[in-house]
Amino acid sequence: MKGSVFVVMFVLLLLTACDSVSGGVKDLEGVPGVDPDKAETVNNVDGYPNITLLCTHGLAFGTTTREAQAAVFRVPELDVPWCGATPR
Repeated sequence: MKGSVFVVMFVLLLLTACDSVSGGVKDLEGVPGVDPDKAETVNNVDGYPNITLLCTHGLAFGTTTREAQAAVFRVPELDVPWCGATPR
């Protein structure tokens, strides 16, 4: 009896973990993605092209393609000169 309860709990735990992983890569369902207005990928200090700068709606962002350190961050210094935003 205890063995069956353990197996059921283990299966439910696996199903929950799989659902959270697959759901974690979907940001918003039903929202279409669009390409940035401008994008440029540059080499990192290790020689691999894994830093990307992009502009969308006049705002500059930076991102990396490395899975362990994936992040998107604002680069407001590039809004005007690189993205062509109107100075405020």
